[in-house]
Amino acid sequence: VVAMFEHLQDSPETLADLGMELAELLASDGDTPAALAQLDSIKEMDLPRDQSQRILEARARILDRAGRMDEAAEAWESLIDSADVDSLSHQAGRLALADLRHRQGDYEAALALVDPLLESDSDGRIKGRSWLVKGRLLETEERYEEAAKAYESALTLEELEVETIEEARISLARVL
Repeated sequence: VVAMFEHLQDSPETLADLGMELAELLASDGDTPAALAQLDSIKEMDLPRDQSQRILEARARILDRAGRMDEAAEAWESLIDSADVDSLSHQAGRLALADLRHRQGDYEAALALVDPLLESDSDGRIKGRSWLVKGRLLETEERYEEAAKAYESALTLEELEVETIEEARISLARVL
């Protein structure tokens, strides 16, 4: 046991991973302040860039689930700003922020976040989810033909997750 703890002290990456898992556990148990405090305790560690970005992503998810949308938006924006434009972290951050803006009723901001994901060589899973978000936005504005085209576009993509396919089919049926 002593050797295990000594190893953890020599590995900030492992400590950070454990801290993120603990934060997610605390958040799922409803203790958002403790979860955020846990993330705060590890964010100052000297960590690789991708791991620091995962901490930002965890913070944004926890804040969003707690209904603290403005703070979650700030965390998503920080992630987007810190990630390379072509990276999965950047794309997922844009998509999550677009979904949040949609839930806040800021459709223009949501579309502005989603449209670049549809025009680029985004990850297929991200692109599929982006078409779904765009379809929902168009549906909200009662632009049903355009929404149907967005859902159809999602269904034409390869690499889609089963959930995305089913959601696109149900959404398409709803607007036809």
